[in-house]
Amino acid sequence: MVNFQDKVKFYIKGANSMDDKMKILLSRENREFLLKYEPSFASHELFRMVSIGVQIGQDYELYFTEKQLDEFLEQLAELANNEEDQEAKSTLYDIYDYLEESSGIYAEDDYSKYSSNTGSVFILKVFIVGSKRIWRKIAIREGQTLHDLHEIIFDAFDRYDDHMYSFYFPHSKIKFNPRKIYDSSDEYTHPYACEYEGPFKCEADNASKATIKSLNLRKGQVFFYLFDFGDSWWHEITVENANEPADNDKYPRIVEEKGPSPEQYPDFDEE
Repeated sequence: MVNFQDKVKFYIKGANSMDDKMKILLSRENREFLLKYEPSFASHELFRMVSIGVQIGQDYELYFTEKQLDEFLEQLAELANNEEDQEAKSTLYDIYDYLEESSGIYAEDDYSKYSSNTGSVFILKVFIVGSKRIWRKIAIREGQTLHDLHEIIFDAFDRYDDHMYSFYFPHSKIKFNPRKIYDSSDEYTHPYACEYEGPFKCEADNASKATIKSLNLRKGQVFFYLFDFGDSWWHEITVENANEPADNDKYPRIVEEKGPSPEQYPDFDEE
């Protein structure tokens, strides 16, 4: 039987509605147990939330809205009811009970405490690597953080499933090459990424504590942003303008865009 103590952890960002995303940390053991039931799960699209989980050390990060979690639990209960093996049935019910109980103890992460809507404005042009015709221009103030930048890029490309991310600032000008980027850049990552690092030391800095001002960005500088460590959405970001005066509109914000947002999860099976 699966051991559940300290194996499933939850946190939620902005738990204000049924559409907010829960970020659920599920142990590798529990996830592997559930994956065996994928063919029997009523909704393969809903079960995808388990199969696409991002590995964080010995755990996996999953994403559900409250509505999706309710539907997932309903289908999980049906699986448990139909399971003939008593030990497996008991484990499925244990997972169900734990998720249902834990869903009432969400805690909101405050990533905004290091951010302030102050200072001059930077204009950043964000390309999706491999799609130079698709880009977004972002205006962000120097008192705001890389986590703020992540969130506005997330919105700019119409994404709906949040994931881990990292920003990479190369020590010298380089063309896009993931290996070179990893080896010769300063990394700033999702504030959650280092909390469950497993046996490996997290050497990246916390993106929610890194203000735009602290980065000493200069006009023409290029850096990179990786969203979703599983599907690897790479972005190239160019500093188009620096130290511009701010207006009374909100920041960060999208100031210009070109091209449609690509599907976050393309269906490569479609012809």
